[in-house]
Amino acid sequence: MSRIATIAHELCSNLDEQNRVWQRLLTLSQAQLEALTVGNVHAVHAILQDIEMAMLDRSRTEVRRGMLMEQAAKELGVSASDVTRDLITAQCDAPIGAALAASADQLRVMAHELDLVVAKNKVLLEQELAIIDVLVQGVTVDRTATKTYAKTGSQAEAPRLRLLDAQV
Repeated sequence: MSRIATIAHELCSNLDEQNRVWQRLLTLSQAQLEALTVGNVHAVHAILQDIEMAMLDRSRTEVRRGMLMEQAAKELGVSASDVTRDLITAQCDAPIGAALAASADQLRVMAHELDLVVAKNKVLLEQELAIIDVLVQGVTVDRTATKTYAKTGSQAEAPRLRLLDAQV
């Protein structure tokens, strides 16, 4: 077996591992979306911790893939940025090429699905933060105070009440 074929086998295993990690991230993000939708703060927090651990796994597999791509580049005599799936599959047998293509396509689809779920999560979180901001402003800003001008001539912010500070 040639060195590039060995690298292709390792790359295929790495892509399978990446697919496993990305599937876990997708599942966790979907669970987080459900928890955000029903307002389950404890579940959101617990899932976020699991997502952080999965992100560490994702980083590890990305680093390994980068190392394999550099090895392939060295073996093929090109720069690492010029290494493509087609270039590698042209150097190995058809079953490995097909496995690489299938794993890469699956990873691409999963990344797209994850992007969609993360975008929905982001919108829900931003909405929750906006609601919290309105509530905090409503509780801490003295609306009865008249606005004054500071020494620089700019309008000073209305004084804040110390309600939240007193409770903490």
